[in-house]
Formats: sequence, C-alpha cells, structure tokens
Amino acid sequence: MEDDDEHIVIFYNRVPKTGSTSFMGVIYDLCHPNKFHALHLNVSRNSHTISTPDQMRFAHNITRWRQKMPAVYHGHLAYVEFEKFGVDRRPLYINIIRKPLDRLVSYYYMSRYGDTFRPYLRRTRQGDKEVSKCEVSTHHLLSL
Repeated sequence: MEDDDEHIVIFYNRVPKTGSTSFMGVIYDLCHPNKFHALHLNVSRNSHTISTPDQMRFAHNITRWRQKMPAVYHGHLAYVEFEKFGVDRRPLYINIIRKPLDRLVSYYYMSRYGDTFRPYLRRTRQGDKEVSKCEVSTHHLLSL
C-alpha cells in the first residue's frame, strides 16, 4: 500500500433509511481482510450539528490518528468544512441517498415493525395502518 493510501480517511455520513446499515455491514466485513479500520462516531448526542470548537477537534482528531488509518468513519453528522480548521488532508465524504417516497415507506414500516438490526425495539405507538391506507392529511408519519 502506498503511503498516501495508508493515511486515507473516508467519512460516510449516514442518512436514515437509505441502506446505511447494510452498507456498513459490507464495510465491517471487508475492513479486516483489507487492512483498514471502520469506526462508528456518536459525537453529537443525537444532534446532527456540533459546535465550531468541537468541529475543530473532530477535524484534527480524525486526520491525525495515524494508528487508525486507513479508516472509514461513519455516523450521523452534518458536513464539517475541514479546510476552515487548517487540516492538511480532507477526508473523502460519502453519502447514500434514496427516493423520498421509498425512504418514507421504509421509515414507516421500520417504525411500525422494527428491523433486523435491533429486533427487540418495537415502535407500536405508530398505530396499525398500512401505508396504502393512510391519509396524508391525517397520519403524522406521512406529513414528514
């Protein structure tokens, strides 16, 4: 592996209901045999933005942690402008998007029936309507 390849940092900004759990399953399966690190970030306490001082620490930490390079970081985090903090090497950003209606339907069924990643978590307070039977004006999930 060339020196530049050894120090690459990829940041996968997870967008809910776009296949991120499946995508990260592939990343975790590939990281050991391909000699890179996969690291989950939970830097924002369920908020997608972080303060400017925290952005600066984040930018410096993930671009200087040589022991964990090459690396794929993943998490729910708004874009951080690395150049603003004088970082020499910016990470490569990756996002996956999905058609809005498909994403909404996926969210509805995951909220209603759970998922295979956390099968113990059930969100039954959403009611028992099928998406095809919901009225846009009366069902809160469809008004997102």
